[in-house]
Amino acid sequence: MKAAWVAILAAGVALRIVCVLLPPIATPDSESRYEPLAHNLAAGNGFSTSPAPPYAPDRLNLPGYPLFLAGIELVAGPDRRPVVVVQLAVELLGVWCLVLVARRAGLSPPTVLAVAALALLCPVLPTVARALWSETLATTALTATCLAWLTALGAPERRAPWLLAGAGSALCVLTRADLVVAVGLLVVVVAVLGLRRGLGAGLRGLALAAVAPVLLLGAWTARNQIALGSPNP
Repeated sequence: MKAAWVAILAAGVALRIVCVLLPPIATPDSESRYEPLAHNLAAGNGFSTSPAPPYAPDRLNLPGYPLFLAGIELVAGPDRRPVVVVQLAVELLGVWCLVLVARRAGLSPPTVLAVAALALLCPVLPTVARALWSETLATTALTATCLAWLTALGAPERRAPWLLAGAGSALCVLTRADLVVAVGLLVVVVAVLGLRRGLGAGLRGLALAAVAPVLLLGAWTARNQIALGSPNP
């Protein structure tokens, strides 16, 4: 079993090294939305797609992915290849979280190995990570959030999993609007299971999980109110 893990991991890493060497994939979304927002954020021009002053505030996009790109640009410059390298690392983190979810779900070791093999050897995931799309960040955030919720349910007395689950949920929503439904259903399921196991512990956990969403979504709503004149979530 150990040899199989090593072989699958080596093949998965090799596949991603090949993707690093291939040209990054530019898309209409990256060129008209994400990259202009990231360039302006990195330059201190605010959340705007405008190529020149007065840098009108953007009202159509969510901040998660542009902030991610801006952070990479501040460290490595505006080239697209560092973005691909970081996104492939983020994608591998998502695979690792998926394997941990499989283990926490009680799957047998051969089944967990199969999950890892499918995720590591599927060429779709690293190919998507070559593109300047929000999908890689969003998928990893959602997988990590599921892991945090599972950990919180398994150890409700611990604070960190609840806080991480709330932060991950907020990151998902602030990265892709279409994850609102998935995150909402996940929260409902966790709330029902948590409250069934103990009203007090469940309420404390949910209160902790609400801290990051209230702060992050509140900050974004306040930005919209100030810059756009409406909450515009």
